[in-house]
Amino acid sequence: MYALSCHLLRRESTDGFEYFVYWLMSLGREAYDQVADCPDRVMELPQVVHLLDLKRRWFAERRRGLPWSDEEYPGFELLSYVALDAYEQVTGANVDALYAAVKARGVRSRFPLLAAEFGEQDWDIADDGEIARRLPRLARHLTMSD
Repeated sequence: MYALSCHLLRRESTDGFEYFVYWLMSLGREAYDQVADCPDRVMELPQVVHLLDLKRRWFAERRRGLPWSDEEYPGFELLSYVALDAYEQVTGANVDALYAAVKARGVRSRFPLLAAEFGEQDWDIADDGEIARRLPRLARHLTMSD
């Protein structure tokens, strides 16, 4: 999913990845599970196809700025605060106590998914051949739109 996020957004950023995952979650459990199970199935989501069409037109017109509006941007940073706000409201404790509890359980990453393995081996997300092999539908669309 990290490679997917990088190629859709055209930047490698752990924060960007985190907000992209929250955006996927905001599309509903079915959409999230579909992409989590097989990242290339992202091309079945009409929201993603729409964003890629916006991006293709943006490149064709050689416009400046971003290809999508703030409302269409595939990131949802604010969703990251929902659990933290709920924790503070329910417990009355500062969110730092939650971070300490998570760290005490052995979680070292602020975003644990980044520590996950990419299946059988790590792979170079900048390698077009690997993208074509692992995310063929996305690669076909990116080739058409670049």
